[in-house]
Amino acid sequence: MSPDTRPSLLLRIRNAADQLAWEEFLATYEPTLRRVLRSKGVQSADADELIQEVLLTVLRSIPTFQSNQRVGAFRRWIATILQTKLLDFRRRQKSREDRHLKLAQRSHPDDLWQVDSTTIEDLDKDLDLQLEHQIFFQATQAVRNMIHETTWLAFWKTEIEQKDAMIVAAELQLSVGQVYVSRSRVLAKLRKFVAERRANDEEVT
Repeated sequence: MSPDTRPSLLLRIRNAADQLAWEEFLATYEPTLRRVLRSKGVQSADADELIQEVLLTVLRSIPTFQSNQRVGAFRRWIATILQTKLLDFRRRQKSREDRHLKLAQRSHPDDLWQVDSTTIEDLDKDLDLQLEHQIFFQATQAVRNMIHETTWLAFWKTEIEQKDAMIVAAELQLSVGQVYVSRSRVLAKLRKFVAERRANDEEVT
């Protein structure tokens, strides 16, 4: 996947007819948004609903989005949409609780605003962190499909599971040198994938 042949995803998703672009966008952002919301204590079913609201807003508004060449502008925009939807959700949730308990007089909307409005910076950071995790996951899926399983296992066992190279060599019936070479080869491919994804999608991170 080369930066020279792959147009910016941000430019591509502006075209609602570009189904492949939207599938790629959803593959990255849907699980990212879900993990952020779950980390905020939102239940699975509610998270699914909020994600759909966020994505629908993106679909409707992306033609007019302006990044002004600012790195991270799109992610920040997504965080702002997410914060607004989350605030609305909290308000609806609070309203339902108040009606159920007949304690509407104790409702404090200003407190709700303070709780969610001040988390915009945290949401932006959370999105960035979860995007990194999602891109790494996508990298592992892509790289694993293009190399021999033994090469992958040599990398995974030494780099991720932190097993001693001599033990891994014995398990995989390789020399220690082959284990190190395999690990280096996989790491290089992973770094290349992540770097290209970041470079190609710089405007949408």
